[in-house]
Amino acid sequence: MSKKYHVFISSTFDDLRNERKSIMAELWKNGYVPVGMERFSASSRKQWNVIKEALDECDYMVLILGGRYGTIDPITGISYTEREYNYAKEKGIPVIPFIRKNIGNLPLSKIDTDLHKKRNLEDLIKRIKYGQEYESWTNSNNLAIKVLSAINKEIINVPRPG
Repeated sequence: MSKKYHVFISSTFDDLRNERKSIMAELWKNGYVPVGMERFSASSRKQWNVIKEALDECDYMVLILGGRYGTIDPITGISYTEREYNYAKEKGIPVIPFIRKNIGNLPLSKIDTDLHKKRNLEDLIKRIKYGQEYESWTNSNNLAIKVLSAINKEIINVPRPG
């Protein structure tokens, strides 16, 4: 691969830590530059500004949805994950979404119990399912391979500068 494509990984963090780690490792191994909150350092700047700058430098965004909606941005009232998705779409950054199958079967520790967050997650999932192609996933073992395959196809179908 002559170009280095930057791929932003968007998801909730604590519940999808292992999935994020697997995806980032697979991307590095295959010549991509994964970008995500794990790589952010302490800063005096506002969190959203750091996220926007990182997204602006990326060629593609991978969105991983599980059983949690995520941390709510106090300014907008939506999760940072949804805000990242919205921003990428506004900026024309191709978003490749992966939605967890059978969310109701997840352990309680990986599901939002707050009704407002549950509804917001359901609404986001519906918006994605009815707005674009997505892939389902059930375990972290195959998710990283699915992500790599989807990015490889996206590079052919929706070329970016790299």
